Amino acid sequence: MITFLVTGSILGLSAGFAPGPLLVLVISETLQHGLKAGMKVALAPVLTDLPIIVFSLLVLVKLSRFHNTLAIISILGGFFIMYLGIKNIKIKGLHIDNETSPQRSLQKGICLSAPK
Repeated sequence: MITFLVTGSILGLSAGFAPGPLLVLVISETLQHGLKAGMKVALAPVLTDLPIIVFSLLVLVKLSRFHNTLAIISILGGFFIMYLGIKNIKIKGLHIDNETSPQRSLQKGICLSAPK
């Protein structure tokens, strides 16, 4: 049990400290609007991810006895990941809007960290 906790903690910390779009948004909001706005953006994943994790665990506990159902879910998940990969390869372009907008730091963090 301790092995899994240590492994999960190490993997979580290494993924959390890796640079990515959320870290860039935290730094940007902190520099533009101050430490309080940066902290709001940094805490946004806690608000969005915790309910998803709890719901997923509850569903998986109920499905743990149904091996065929889990196999079908795994196969469908693999196809979905393949679909997302193909969709990202076929991206057409990117439009960057440089207009200044109201602060809304927490909302930006939630939108960026929420699954799409």
